[in-house]
Amino acid sequence: MTGLKILKDFPTIVKNIMKRIYLSLIASFLFLTPVFGAGIESTTYNNLIAGISRVRAPVVSGRYVVFTASGKARYTGIAFEYENYRQTYSFQKIIRKGFDGKAEKDENGKELDPILFYITEIPPGLHELRYRMVIDGLWTTDPLNRKTEYDYANGMQVSTLPVEY
Repeated sequence: MTGLKILKDFPTIVKNIMKRIYLSLIASFLFLTPVFGAGIESTTYNNLIAGISRVRAPVVSGRYVVFTASGKARYTGIAFEYENYRQTYSFQKIIRKGFDGKAEKDENGKELDPILFYITEIPPGLHELRYRMVIDGLWTTDPLNRKTEYDYANGMQVSTLPVEY
């Protein structure tokens, strides 16, 4: 009897499992989009990410700036002067994969290093973005941006990026 009952209820059990999976995926998407998108419209955010192909100096793209860093670091974050360096934002990781879903490799067969990135919207009225980075726990200027200045008010060297928005 028990075996027959299980077979009879099997479609209902599968349906309930699928419903739970579906709802958890929706909940995850709703939770993670604001965290990773930082309020950026999802299509714009995805297009900006698609444009990241290598680690390089910050790139201004319309109202946004894309920062990248080497994936060799365990942690990379960024803080901005317009927030008095109070908030540190964590970089996200891109693992480069081929069409087969496997990690891409260089000509020697070694897997390519991941790329870390952070995308921010340029605050209205700002003509220069001043920022500091945290790489593996150490505050520093952006190693990919040669433009730096000494911030006398805070007593430290900062990276600068001219932005016209």
